[in-house]
Amino acid sequence: MKFTVTNAVVALIVIVVWTACSSRDEGGNIGTGIPPKDIGGDSSGDNDTNQPETDTASPDVQVAEDMSNDIELVERNPACGEYDDGVYGKKVPWQGFEYEGKNYTCNTCRGGAPNIVGTWRFVDFDTEDPDTPLTDNYKETLTFDGNTWTQHSSGIDAGQFVDATISGWYFCGIAPEVNNSAKIFITESVVPEGAFGWNSGLVFSALTLKQGNDKLDFNFWTGLNTGSNYDALYCRVGAVIKTLNGTEKLCPDPFSEP
Repeated sequence: MKFTVTNAVVALIVIVVWTACSSRDEGGNIGTGIPPKDIGGDSSGDNDTNQPETDTASPDVQVAEDMSNDIELVERNPACGEYDDGVYGKKVPWQGFEYEGKNYTCNTCRGGAPNIVGTWRFVDFDTEDPDTPLTDNYKETLTFDGNTWTQHSSGIDAGQFVDATISGWYFCGIAPEVNNSAKIFITESVVPEGAFGWNSGLVFSALTLKQGNDKLDFNFWTGLNTGSNYDALYCRVGAVIKTLNGTEKLCPDPFSEP
């Protein structure tokens, strides 16, 4: 997707809004239409509701970047509930997150959301067909590896051809801190800076809604549950998908095509 200058939007994946969406899910429950629950995790505070839980984010062998072993204790909101502490690829250790004066201590997916792990191709919203050309020869893939994400984009930007890599990490918010249980995305690196409207430090939220295993509706806000709201459609690279007109097609990596 792109973050355009005119609407301050991050243009990440354009995924279709399906009218028959009873089988969508957000998080780890494919096909149930039920928002994600925290699974596994810490029950140390269950027997003493008067004492706040304290989460420690211990160093992980697979760390996306060197954040050192000096992991501070995070005062966790007792209302956060359980969380999944599985590791599904690269991991940025959870230390809590502070943004615009608010502390976020709830994270239901410490090592990432397993049902979105993999590489996804941005496709045309109106046809859901990977063969439909995109405006300005635009190509994009979005890869989730553990709790990290990388977007590879190329196309015409401000009159010039640009090949860009945007990357960062995310966490899974939940009430009472994030009422809609959206994922919060933190942008750490944009190369080249400013490409397609992206800048390092951008923070935005999204619902990662799925229909089946191989289409992803990336419903995102241009801020942390604030600003404009958009849908972007992706298909899982390597999967056979059904286009809007019912044709079955392979979803190839656009950067591997001639």
